[in-house]
Amino acid sequence: MYKIFIVAGEASGDKIGARLMQALNASREQFDFYGIGGSEMSDAGLKTLFPSADIAIIGFFEVLLSALKLKSLLGAAIRAAVEYKPDMIITLDSSGFNFRLIDTLRKHFRKLIELKRKLGGVIGIKQPVMLHYVAPMLWAYKPSRALRVSNLYDHILLTLPFETQYFRHMPHTYVGHLILEQQRSISHSKDIKELFGRERKTILITVMPGSRLTELRYHLPLLAQVMKRISEYLALRGEEVHYIVPTLPSLEEYISTYFDKKGLGCLVSVVINEEDKLCMIQQSAVALVKSGTSVLDMCIYKVPTVAFYKISNLTFWLLKYVLNFKCKYVTLPNIIMNMEIVPEFIQSQCNVSTLCAAVINFLEHPDKASKQLSYFKKVMELLKESMNIEPKVETRHHTMQYPSERAAEVVLTLLKNSPN
Repeated sequence: MYKIFIVAGEASGDKIGARLMQALNASREQFDFYGIGGSEMSDAGLKTLFPSADIAIIGFFEVLLSALKLKSLLGAAIRAAVEYKPDMIITLDSSGFNFRLIDTLRKHFRKLIELKRKLGGVIGIKQPVMLHYVAPMLWAYKPSRALRVSNLYDHILLTLPFETQYFRHMPHTYVGHLILEQQRSISHSKDIKELFGRERKTILITVMPGSRLTELRYHLPLLAQVMKRISEYLALRGEEVHYIVPTLPSLEEYISTYFDKKGLGCLVSVVINEEDKLCMIQQSAVALVKSGTSVLDMCIYKVPTVAFYKISNLTFWLLKYVLNFKCKYVTLPNIIMNMEIVPEFIQSQCNVSTLCAAVINFLEHPDKASKQLSYFKKVMELLKESMNIEPKVETRHHTMQYPSERAAEVVLTLLKNSPN
C-alpha cells in the first residue's frame, strides 16, 4: 500500500485533489491518504489533519494578521508528514503555504539521509517523492521563480498548455485542466419554479463571491450594492431578478447572514447542493464571478460572465510594485485567448458602477452575450486540442484521457520508479 500525504489549500485544490484520489483508487494499487483538504477530498477517502479552509488566506496584509495561526498550522503539517512517513507528498496550488511546507520537509529528509549514510545505512529512512500539482502563476510574476520550484519538487503537473515553457528545466507533465472532465451539461430536471416557487420569467443572475473568508470580506459589501442597484434598475422595467449564490457548505451561514442583514429587497438564494448549483448556473442570464477557476467553469456552463477581484490596497501595491506583477489579463479565458473576452474589473476598477454596467450590458445586448459564448467555445477547443498535441503519458494499457487520470498515471510511475 502506498502512503500519500496530500495538501490542498483552497476549494479548487480540494476538487482537483479529490479527482486525483478517485483516479488513483481506480487503479490496481492500494492507497492511504492523509493530509489537508476539504469536503470533496474527505469524501474521496482523505484522513484530514485539518480542513483546507484554515489555510485559505490570500493577501500579504491578511497573511500577516494570521501569521501566528499559519505558523502553528504549518508546524502541525510538518510534524504530521514526518510521523506519517509517506511514499509521496503531493501539494496542490496554494504555493505560499505549500512551498514553505515542502522546503522544511525536504531539508528534514535530507538531514536524515545524511545521517543514514554516516551510520552506514543501518537505519531505514524513506525519501518521499515530492510532487506539485497546478503551477504558480509564473507568467504574472518573474519566470525565474520556476527555479525555486525545481529546487523543491521532483516533478510538477501542469494544467495550462503554455506553462510548459516555464518548466523545461525540471521534470514536468502537462495533464490538462480539470474543466475538461467536468460534466458538460446537466439535465434541467429542476427549474426555478420547482426549486424556489418562482416562475421562469424571473431573470436569474449567478453571483460567485469567492471561497475564502478573506475574499468574502472584500467582495460581499461591494456585491450587495451591485445586486441592489441592478434589482432596482430591472424593477423600473417591470422585471424581477433572482440572485443565485453557489457556495461551500462551510460558507453558507456566513453569506446568508450577511445578505439577510443587508435587506437587499430582492430574491437571494445561497445554494450548496451541487446538482442545484449546476441547474441554476446554467439557467442564469449572466454570471458575476470572482476571477479564478470559476470563470473557466462558465465556459462549460455557457453563461455570459463578468469577472471581478478586490484585495487590500497594501496587498495590491506589493503585488504590483514589489513583486513586479505583470499580466495583461488575470482571468483564465482572457489569458488563454490573449484577448479580453470576459470583462474583468480588478481593484480600483472593481466598483459598483463598472460591475452594474457590465452586467446590464449583457442583459440588454444578447448579441454581445452570444459573442462571448462563441469565444468560450474556442477556449474549450484550444484546451482540448492541447491535450491531443502534447506528449501523452504512456501506459501499458492505453493513453489516459482525462486530466486526473493522466495525473494519476504520473503519480503511479513516480512511485514505482522511486529508489526507496
